Amino acid sequence: MAMRGRLAGLGLGAVLATGCFVDVSEVTDPEPAFREARAEVESLAGRKGPARSVQVLVYDPGDRELVRVSVPMWIARRIEKESGWDEVDLDADSVDGAERALHALRGRVSFEDLERSALGTLIEVEEASGEQVMVWLR
Repeated sequence: MAMRGRLAGLGLGAVLATGCFVDVSEVTDPEPAFREARAEVESLAGRKGPARSVQVLVYDPGDRELVRVSVPMWIARRIEKESGWDEVDLDADSVDGAERALHALRGRVSFEDLERSALGTLIEVEEASGEQVMVWLR
């Protein structure tokens, strides 16, 4: 058990060292989180870049999970350089956290879109299934 704790601590340290932030929480109503994100986007509107991070908010109504992800642009660039933004291989049945956010972005936002975009909202989608995705640059 102590070894598992050490390994978990090392994994958490690695994530924190990259500057990535992932928060997964169970909610019944995602609207307050999306309202807060929209308010942040409004405050960013008209500001000059470059963007420092990609922000992703995903709600999965089946699991009632709200996933918040913040990815520094340097990590997004590395993902693009090493594997291609659209080529990240994810199994839709086993994704969680940052992987779920990347899965939600696939086919909706290319890395080139990120590089060309101004600060603020890139995309906001609500599927018929109730899944919601919002992506913005900060």
